[in-house]
Amino acid sequence: MIKQLADLGISGAADFNSDQHVNVIRTDFAAAIKDNAQCKFNVFDKLQARMIKSD
Repeated sequence: MIKQLADLGISGAADFNSDQHVNVIRTDFAAAIKDNAQCKFNVFDKLQARMIKSD
């Protein structure tokens, strides 16, 4: 059974097509990364403002 699973994994990897994608479409990938970075910056900025209160 383990050998069959191993053989399946090898054949599955060989059938992988580089044109396949999951979730984000390639043409939208750069925008998704930019949005993700902006979101992280916004969270950091808000946390920083709450943690370091200036009087």
